[in-house]
Amino acid sequence: MVGISVVNPVSEEESEIHQIEVDKSMFKVSSEFIVGSFIISGVLVALYTVFW
Repeated sequence: MVGISVVNPVSEEESEIHQIEVDKSMFKVSSEFIVGSFIISGVLVALYTVFW
């Protein structure tokens, strides 16, 4: 990436066009997902405990 940036520099106008906007709402998960992930993690812990 550094090599490409040095060989083909981008002007400020072009860099503003290609920016990615990140918002906190993009990282929010639903309560169903949280419950499901805890259930799956619990099942995996149980399986590893039994078959270790």
